[in-house]
Amino acid sequence: MERTRWGTVAYENITLYSPSEDPEEVFWLPIPLTKGEAATEELTKGLKLKECHSGRCQAEFEIIYGSKASTSDFYVKNEAYGGFLVTEFDASTADSASAAVALTALSNEKPFVVIQGVSNVVGVNGSYPELASHNAFLVATRVR
Repeated sequence: MERTRWGTVAYENITLYSPSEDPEEVFWLPIPLTKGEAATEELTKGLKLKECHSGRCQAEFEIIYGSKASTSDFYVKNEAYGGFLVTEFDASTADSASAAVALTALSNEKPFVVIQGVSNVVGVNGSYPELASHNAFLVATRVR
């Protein structure tokens, strides 16, 4: 637990269970990035992303492979807290679902890929959630 200018930030290890190994306390889930990056790159190869929705257009998109994601039980809007996640943990996103998917898949020794459509940046006004969701859907429909 850490005391900061925006309050108290608590973080903790979780127990990773596996049918073939003893339970292990981990802070980061052990994701084989090179394998995951290759799978994600294959899913996005040649994909034309949607640029406009209801007259609102996003000129640039960036597809990032193998970044660290953090899990949070709240929506991160505070720029100082977002900066803390990047500085302390090198985490580029915070969400409440992808870690649960990853933990379940790892615990059952199943392959998985996490596809996120990130539409907002902490401290920056304006987002395109419809475009992010649609483009994440386009990638997800390529999973076989």
